[in-house]
Amino acid sequence: MSNPRKPAQARTKARKELGDLPAKLAEVAKLKGQALVDRYTEVVGQAPKSKNQHFLRKRIAIELQTGGLSPEKKARIKEVQEYALKHKLWPDIWKGETRPKKAAPAPALTTESLKRDPRLPAVGTVLEKQHGNVTHKVTVLADGFEYQGQKHRSLSKVARLITGTTWNGFLFFALTERKPAGK
Repeated sequence: MSNPRKPAQARTKARKELGDLPAKLAEVAKLKGQALVDRYTEVVGQAPKSKNQHFLRKRIAIELQTGGLSPEKKARIKEVQEYALKHKLWPDIWKGETRPKKAAPAPALTTESLKRDPRLPAVGTVLEKQHGNVTHKVTVLADGFEYQGQKHRSLSKVARLITGTTWNGFLFFALTERKPAGK
């Protein structure tokens, strides 16, 4: 069996490199203005796109602690970034955008697109809940719920309208039981 630990020379070298790390991080914490930008350029290998000092210090600290990223990891990050931009998963901050692009509108609710939860009663069932000396009635629809003449997508939304607080709709309307803690 091989020893899973690093050889003694590698451990000693790593210890020496880490020994300087707290001093390097303390030095970075004191830097301001152009000195911080220059240190960032030196450590990261390119000029910063932002002059935000908190960001620059954090990025320098990451680079100092990790020793930078390998070319393979940088290529993978670029690949993921391009995928995310292509599929509009986040704003293109590299082009100055600050908000995600609008995604296509959600498809309309249909009985085919919704898989009915087995805890729900049959369509047309009227659920009744006594709350605050008032009996609230909710009709189960094929694609949601009707409460006070308005259609809602979830029982939790209806429960929140009734109580003014966040509730699990199935628990509120007693369609399921709370699981005991620890199980």
